[in-house]
Amino acid sequence: MGFKTTIFRSLTRTATVSAGLFAGGTLYITLVEHPARRKLATSQMYLEWKESLVSAKPMPLLVLISSLSGIGAYLLKPKAKGIPWIFAGGAIAVILPYTALVMWPFAIGPIYDKQRAERKGDEYVRRYLEKWNSLNTFRTVLSLAVFGFCVYNIRK
Repeated sequence: MGFKTTIFRSLTRTATVSAGLFAGGTLYITLVEHPARRKLATSQMYLEWKESLVSAKPMPLLVLISSLSGIGAYLLKPKAKGIPWIFAGGAIAVILPYTALVMWPFAIGPIYDKQRAERKGDEYVRRYLEKWNSLNTFRTVLSLAVFGFCVYNIRK
C-alpha cells in the first residue's frame, strides 16, 4: 500500500467518523434533548437550550473536518474512488452556511439575547425554540445521510 493510498484511507475514515459524530449529536438533540426540553417551563426550557447551544459551539468543527477530509480524499484520487468523497464533503459543508444564514436569523438570533427573549414573553420564546428544532432536523437528516453515504463508500 502506497503513501497516497494510506493518506486517502485516513482522510475517508476521518470524514466518516467526524460526520458520524456530528450526526449522532444532532440525532440525540432531535430525539432526546428537545423532547425533554419541551416538558419544562418556558424559562427553564430557554435556559437549558441556551446552555446547550453554548456547549455545542465546537460541533461545527466536526462538519468542517468531515468536509475538508472528504475534499482532501477527492484531491488525492480525483477519478472514481474520490468522487463519492467530494460529494460527501460538499454535502456536509452545506450545514455551515445553513446554520449561519437560515438558523441564526430565523430561529437563534431572535431569542439569543436573554433580555429580549424575556421581554417578548413565553409564547414567543417557545415558538422560536420549536422553529429552531424544526430547522435543526434538516441538519440531522443531512448529516445522517452523509454519514450513511460515507459508511457505504468506505466499505467499497
